[in-house]
Amino acid sequence: MRYTAAFLLCLTPAVAFAQEDDRTFLSGLLEDNLSGAGREVRIEGFQGALSSRARMTSLTIADDEGVWLRLTDVLLDWNRSALFGGRVSVNALTAAEITLERLPNAGEDLPSPEAAPFSLPDLPVSVQIGQITAEKITLGPTILGEEITARLDGGANLGDGEGNARLELKRTDGTAGALVLEGGFVNSSRELRLDLSLQEPQGGIAARMIGLPGEPALDLAVKGQGRIENFTANVALRSDGQERVAGTVRLASEKAGAKGFGLDLKGDVTPLFLPDYHDFFGPDVSLKAEGSQSATGALNLSELRLEAAALRLSGTADIAADGMPNAFDLNLDLSAADGQPVRLPLSGDPVEVIAAKLRLGFAGDQGNDGWSLVGSVTGLNTPALTADALSLEGKGRIGRSADARPMADGSLSFDSAGLKMTDEGLDQAVGARVIGQTRFDWQSGAPLQISDLKLEGEDYSAEGTFAVATDSGEPEITGRIGAVLQDLGRISVLAGRATSGKGTLGWSGSLKPLSGAFDGQLSVDGSDLTIGLAEVDGLLRGQSLVSLDAARGPEGTQIRALDLRGQSLRVQGQGWIRSTGPDLTARLDFTDLAVMGPSYGGSLSADATLKGKALDNDLNLTLKGSGTDLKTGIAEADGFLRGTTALDIDGHLLDGVVTLRQAALTGQTWNAGVSGFAGMESRDLRARFNVQDLSRAGGPYRGRVAGNLTYALASGTETATIEAEAGEIALGQPEADRLLRGTTRLSAAGSRTAGVLRLDKLDLQNPQLSASGNARQEGDRRLLGLQARLNDLALLVAGVPGALTLQGDVTERDGTLTLDVKARGPGGIDLSVAGTSGLNFANSALRITGSADAALANAFTGGVALRGPLRLDLALNGAPALSSLSGRVSLSDGRMTIANPAMGFSGLQGTVNLSGGRAEVTLSGRSDAGGSVALSGPITLSAPFQGNLAVVLERLGLRDPQLYETMASGRVEISGPLAGGAMISGRIRLEETELRIPSTGLGSSAAIPEMRHVYEPAGVRATRARAGLLGDGTNGSGSGAGGGGPVYGLNLFILAENQVFIRGRGLDAELGGSFRISGTTANVVPSGGLDLIRGRLDLLGKRFSFAEGTLQMEGSMVPRIRLVANTDTVDGTASVIIDGPADQPEITFASSPELPQEEVVARLLFGRGLTSLTPLQAAQLASAVATLSGKGGAGIVDSLRRNFGLDDFDVSASENGAAAVRAGKYLSENVYVDLKLDSDGQSEVSINLDLSKSVTVRGRATADGNTGLGIHYERDY
Repeated sequence: MRYTAAFLLCLTPAVAFAQEDDRTFLSGLLEDNLSGAGREVRIEGFQGALSSRARMTSLTIADDEGVWLRLTDVLLDWNRSALFGGRVSVNALTAAEITLERLPNAGEDLPSPEAAPFSLPDLPVSVQIGQITAEKITLGPTILGEEITARLDGGANLGDGEGNARLELKRTDGTAGALVLEGGFVNSSRELRLDLSLQEPQGGIAARMIGLPGEPALDLAVKGQGRIENFTANVALRSDGQERVAGTVRLASEKAGAKGFGLDLKGDVTPLFLPDYHDFFGPDVSLKAEGSQSATGALNLSELRLEAAALRLSGTADIAADGMPNAFDLNLDLSAADGQPVRLPLSGDPVEVIAAKLRLGFAGDQGNDGWSLVGSVTGLNTPALTADALSLEGKGRIGRSADARPMADGSLSFDSAGLKMTDEGLDQAVGARVIGQTRFDWQSGAPLQISDLKLEGEDYSAEGTFAVATDSGEPEITGRIGAVLQDLGRISVLAGRATSGKGTLGWSGSLKPLSGAFDGQLSVDGSDLTIGLAEVDGLLRGQSLVSLDAARGPEGTQIRALDLRGQSLRVQGQGWIRSTGPDLTARLDFTDLAVMGPSYGGSLSADATLKGKALDNDLNLTLKGSGTDLKTGIAEADGFLRGTTALDIDGHLLDGVVTLRQAALTGQTWNAGVSGFAGMESRDLRARFNVQDLSRAGGPYRGRVAGNLTYALASGTETATIEAEAGEIALGQPEADRLLRGTTRLSAAGSRTAGVLRLDKLDLQNPQLSASGNARQEGDRRLLGLQARLNDLALLVAGVPGALTLQGDVTERDGTLTLDVKARGPGGIDLSVAGTSGLNFANSALRITGSADAALANAFTGGVALRGPLRLDLALNGAPALSSLSGRVSLSDGRMTIANPAMGFSGLQGTVNLSGGRAEVTLSGRSDAGGSVALSGPITLSAPFQGNLAVVLERLGLRDPQLYETMASGRVEISGPLAGGAMISGRIRLEETELRIPSTGLGSSAAIPEMRHVYEPAGVRATRARAGLLGDGTNGSGSGAGGGGPVYGLNLFILAENQVFIRGRGLDAELGGSFRISGTTANVVPSGGLDLIRGRLDLLGKRFSFAEGTLQMEGSMVPRIRLVANTDTVDGTASVIIDGPADQPEITFASSPELPQEEVVARLLFGRGLTSLTPLQAAQLASAVATLSGKGGAGIVDSLRRNFGLDDFDVSASENGAAAVRAGKYLSENVYVDLKLDSDGQSEVSINLDLSKSVTVRGRATADGNTGLGIHYERDY
């Protein structure tokens, strides 16, 4: 409104000028009158100033940061003739768009200290604007936190001391929201009218900026009318449609020109705060204030009252115009009605208290100049600390001095109990209680005096006195402070070290905190201080004193005196530190280094200076000193340091280059020194050393050594050389001493350019050995050649005379060395070293290889015989250390024979990897009986030889010629101590297993008795030992452990779902199932068994199908079988029962009604009684009995089956007497095919598909076209 009125007034003089001057004169006139300090107004495209419709293309207002307000397409529709009547009459003032990018910079003008009554400006003309419209108002995101777009409508008039305005602002950016303002004021009647409303939906600007939970919809209304000297406005705030706060704001005129004010608001504000604060505010919050301000500026607050659920605040105040209080009274009571902790409505981390009270009073208007303060907090709880109780008390005076200057004094004291810090270090350092007190005295124009300042904890305290003066324009603090710490152990956690001891600290002087100037003295007195470093603790044992007298001012920092004293240490220093450079001197004296610990000893003194022309450049450092009988805890070094050792260092730093004029160490029989310079771009350093007698190192060391080293950097190339000579060196190691007899000379030179290393020369010579080498670069590769010769290997290995030579090449590429070194010598030595390594050998991958024959190991393998080519591999992986060394013994195309059980393997491939005291074994090969076996796993190489081996079987042939033949697949693990106690566990699957009932009668011959060997040759006994026949005489075929080796636990699961055939003595049966082998190798305990799938018994052309069959493992590795075949006879039923151990089963015959067994056999085979048999039938019966008793052989049909590779083969007669052939074969584990052909030309094929153990799909087809398909569910109960 202010800019609009000014703009219209600036148009008034334009009536006197021609229209052709519109652009140049009028634009400039408006810009000059509207612009000001920090405000530049620019008008573009101004046209029609003298017409009734004036236009501007744009109007911008800028400050020092640029344009902040922009108006475009501005139109002024006005009545020009009204100007002659003293009126500015505007029909409409519109703008297409108003953009407020940001708020303008605040001006530097200060408000007038005097108050002035409110009135409207007195303009020379009246201003009337019928309509103000802005189609689009845009507020930048920095103003309200988001970009806002709205439309403005309104109107205004101002004239004759009376004004009215109407503005309506509505958002048009898709979000509802409106601000409506209507008001007016009349100067003559002092009548004020105000009607303001603000409405925003949920998520509005005001709710977001205030931070209201849930950002509710807001509705604010302020409305009032009356004389401004007695004006009352009604205020109402609603959120989400509910009234939250309502009340009045009042202005009133009082006597003597005083202005009264009043505030009375109340409501339920809890929805406007987070739920955590609801207990604090409650549903009824009220705020009431009454007061006045006099014409001189004095403030009188007659009533202040704020009440909430947990807060009660009341007070009054009378403040003079100069800010000095005449009286005040403040009372605060904070607590919940139920006594529970209350969370305070503070930002940041939560703060809770149980109760808080504050009483502050001063009644100077009643002639009493004393003030008092009493405050307390109980149950304080914050994330950083908790406290049971805090209290603060104070009292003093407020008044004026004799010369009417304001003054105040008093004392303060505080107390705390039950302090607990969350930080463990702070909690230990502060303790559970801290108390303190102080006094202050202030008078206008004089320094603030702080006296009797005291702070006390459990075992620490501090006290001080200060004066704060501001008369020089900068605060200056003068005074003193002292602190006593009885136990420094309380800061151990805070310091991160095991501190202990006690000490005092004192400071006195002055400090200007703004400029950093000071002048004072610091003293520290410690007793038996420790910081957890043994050497430093030794130096600080007993009394430790530090004193510093220093000052800082415009001339720099002056250290007038620095003195540090310990039990056997003193450091003194003084000098200046200026921007133009330091000038410092120091003296260091260690009278007895033994206080640092048992490894240290001797004395040391030195003088140091540091001078220069800048703080970090052109510096000169000198250090000269000497030590006597120094000790480091390293025996060899201590020997060289006996007597006097001198140190002399003279260095200079200029432009980043350090020049060592001299750096020398000199002992009794040795000296060493370095000189030269070193910078980032160039270096030239030279070092020398000369040890005349190595025996001073003690022990077995003897000899002398001297040499020179150089190192230089120029034009990006680094070069280094070493020339050394040693004579009659002895190290106390006989082999090394023999190698180093005489004079040994070493010469080497190398360089590095752009990261590429080059060895120009390497030469080592003495009477026993010689070595040489060089390095060169070819493209991106660097090559090193090495040659060495030991004249007589007998120097190292007795009895092996002859020369040992070493030759090899080393290639470096991209920072990686590739080695290929070979050594040959007497005794068949043929070794090679090959691999890669880093330049510093910290990460090597080297191999040392050789060869031998596996038969060399037979002396250690017991009952196992090996043969075949072996290869020896050693590997160094990592830094050169034994822990990085690994080894391998590999076997290729070898053969292994095991005596018990008798097995042979060929084509063996195996390795034994040695690493870190462990052997990783892998071995695989083909069995002579078919299939393969693979073994792998680690074994520790120390008792009890812990192992974790895995054995994988792939169709491994297992056979006992007298009992079984099978193929096994699976995985077996051997874990635990291999010396005894390991566990053998796993799962094995048997395939194509045939259990043969022996043809010979096992029950007809006696077992061979145990043999006693007389005069047994050693070779024979060794063979029996390898075969495991020395212990209990078993040969491994029974259930015993066999031999006398270690005992292992057993837990093996054997699975044979089908294709386990029992054949022999006319039997042909198939079984399936599983069993488990447990116990130990000394006491095998098998359990479980197999069940009949199908089977038959052939006797004299008669076929009997088995109806029942099992194979059980019952405590012995020889299974027990039971097979039962049932059939009908002419006068009843008969059964053939085969039961007993598989190697000696018993055959019995039963019948119903019961008959003798031979009678049952006769009826089974010939359908007649025994007495009715013909002589031929009697012979056939005898043959059948022989077959069943094991004397009949396998038979021609069984031979045909095996030759055809079938699982089942049979020749029989059909129901009509025709000859028939039947063949069966497993195509896979669960698919079985059966084919039948007879002499009549009939054929049938059937297939069985086992879907599970209980469900089978069966299909068949015949030659005449008949087919069948069925699903069968079978289950044994």
